Amino acid sequence: LCYIRNNTTLIKNKVQRNIPKKRSGTQYYDKAMTSFFDACIQSIQTFIDLDKIKVFIIASPGFTKENFYKYLCEQATSKGVVNFNQNRTKFVIVGASNAYKQALNEVLSDPTIQNKLKDTASTRQVKLLEEFYKTLKNNTDKVTFGPKQVKEANEQKAIKVLMITDTLFRAKNLKKRKEFINLVESVQANGGEYVLFSSQHFSGERLDEISGIAALLRFPLNLDYLDDEEEQPTKEDEQKEDSDQEDDEYTSVSYTHLTLPTIYSVQISVVAVSLKKKK
Repeated sequence: LCYIRNNTTLIKNKVQRNIPKKRSGTQYYDKAMTSFFDACIQSIQTFIDLDKIKVFIIASPGFTKENFYKYLCEQATSKGVVNFNQNRTKFVIVGASNAYKQALNEVLSDPTIQNKLKDTASTRQVKLLEEFYKTLKNNTDKVTFGPKQVKEANEQKAIKVLMITDTLFRAKNLKKRKEFINLVESVQANGGEYVLFSSQHFSGERLDEISGIAALLRFPLNLDYLDDEEEQPTKEDEQKEDSDQEDDEYTSVSYTHLTLPTIYSVQISVVAVSLKKKK
């Protein structure tokens, strides 16, 4: 059970049950499924206030999502699930390849979900990452990632959209933090857009996996030559970095003057339904 905001993704609870195969007898299968669905409903009632969310997504492989929603509707009528009927229109059913956290990007990329959340910052970030990976696959020179490559692209005024995580603004090295702040300001001065990703959100986690910084480019750039220029740090460089870190213990840098993206007070709940079958 995930609770998604614009800048955070929280795992509120995890429900797992061993489900016997139908060939063991439909009686045992149905009983196990009912127990599993009851546990999911209890989890929703405990951790989620349906009045305060915008969308509730039920996602799973196969037909489990439809079966769960049908059971939820039946229980809401017979047992009065808290605020369900008033919020029934918030529920959306979508397919997913699995029921784990890594499937969230797949779920939120669904056109139905994006239409529901078209005005939220989190959907904008998901779309940008999707566009980045699609372009990386089909037209490598129209995107770039990594600090050195992105800085070079900015020098050539090629950046259309800069994507960066807040992790880089919390670097221990003061000099590096200032470099990223200056980079953001330079991109904006060159007419580019800047989008901040939260490392607490699953989209920010994905961006952190590829160095925490990436860019969509206005025109193609081949920056492969930068890989050949990588140099091992000298002893002098290491001493200088240590010195910067020592200074950092007494100095902090503020980047509140940057034009940060608007944060909307929108929250989403996702029920990821997962089954384990006994052998």
